[in-house]
Amino acid sequence: MPTDTTDTFVASIKGFISKTGLPLPHTDKPMIVALSGGADSVALLSVMTTLGYKCIAAHCNYHLRGEESDRDELHARSIAKQLNVPILVEHFDVGEYRSATNESSIEVACRDLRYRWFEELRQRHNGLGIAVGHNSDDNCETAIFNLLRGSGISGLRGMLAKNERHVIRPMLTVSRTDIEQYLNRMRLTYITDSSNLTNDYSRNKIRNQILPEIKRYFPDARNGMLRTISNIQDQEKLYRQLLEDKKKLYTTDVAPVTIDLKKLIENEPSAALMVYEWFKSYGLSRTQAENIIAAANSTGATFSSADHIWTIDRGSLIKIDNHGPSAAALHDLYDIEEHDISEFHPDRNPDIAYFDASKIKITDLSVRYPQTGDRIKPFGMKGTKLVSDILAEARVPAALKNRIPLLMNDKEILWISGIRASSMYKVTDKTTSFLKIRYKKQTKYQKQTEC
Repeated sequence: MPTDTTDTFVASIKGFISKTGLPLPHTDKPMIVALSGGADSVALLSVMTTLGYKCIAAHCNYHLRGEESDRDELHARSIAKQLNVPILVEHFDVGEYRSATNESSIEVACRDLRYRWFEELRQRHNGLGIAVGHNSDDNCETAIFNLLRGSGISGLRGMLAKNERHVIRPMLTVSRTDIEQYLNRMRLTYITDSSNLTNDYSRNKIRNQILPEIKRYFPDARNGMLRTISNIQDQEKLYRQLLEDKKKLYTTDVAPVTIDLKKLIENEPSAALMVYEWFKSYGLSRTQAENIIAAANSTGATFSSADHIWTIDRGSLIKIDNHGPSAAALHDLYDIEEHDISEFHPDRNPDIAYFDASKIKITDLSVRYPQTGDRIKPFGMKGTKLVSDILAEARVPAALKNRIPLLMNDKEILWISGIRASSMYKVTDKTTSFLKIRYKKQTKYQKQTEC
């Protein structure tokens, strides 16, 4: 049976890999190949080995179809042995995962589980990528599915040859018929998942009912759809580049990311769409983007996702993360130096604070965010003052008031970073050495504020 790259099927995939810039074979780095035991995955593993890739087959057993699931695993192991490829098998408890994550869809749960595991394997083995067996028919199904459920350009362009999760799809230019013919030539067997033959899932209905009817009336429909997908993919590249160019016109170059909403709305007819595209990867929804534009003239309106907050302040949209400082935040946020008092030449830079080194142990320093009731003894004042009042006087936007790092000495606030320092450990004529602490994360409003 043919095992070289002169096979037209193999040559087609080799050409696609070269054209799209997918990873080429590497003597040391393996390719993680998803192997279900079905036709697509068996053909993929065969072709990748023929092309010289060092492969590791990865099979998922979800135990959702009883004996059939175990049959699939045995067949995957048999194919891997036949192709002389090592295989790793993972057993999943899909029900437990769905309960823990409140995921209602079995399809989504299985996809999350397998891609998480595939990525773990890629990292563990320093792999080139994760190869999956999606073909051109799958791509047409994906485009139709996204069209019917309501999608933008990223949905209509179908699946990419490579995505940001290191998933590669070398077989996007070959059809399911091409794959089956190749397997017959290679005398490689495959199994069929019985769930693919039913119409219980939306994709199966498209595959088993809608696409056959389209092809019945439009015989060349597959090629037409593939040309459309290719055109949209080219157009999306231009679209993304234009979005990035536009973003630079309305975004500040200092943290936190700030969009000039007033200017954006005045100049762009699709302001809500642009805000959505810029921040959807952070969890912002299309509806939230539209509400942001509607509330552009207000101050204090806040929108949030799991990890980020967007707030409107005097015509500007400010994006901030929604996490507290990490354990390593002290040295991430501050440069700390100890000097002899003879070197003490203070300036009025608000991002630098000075303290008596003899009264502070660097190991006692930490960082946290403000809490209700926090007070500090400000430099140049008698008594203490609420941190919240100082932040208000510094005109810190409402949604950012709880995001300003506080430098702590045990339980005492040494410094509202970049805004006001404590006088508790100030440098005096009795000081012999001092700490010079520089705050590295400067923001727009802090540049306008002096201590």
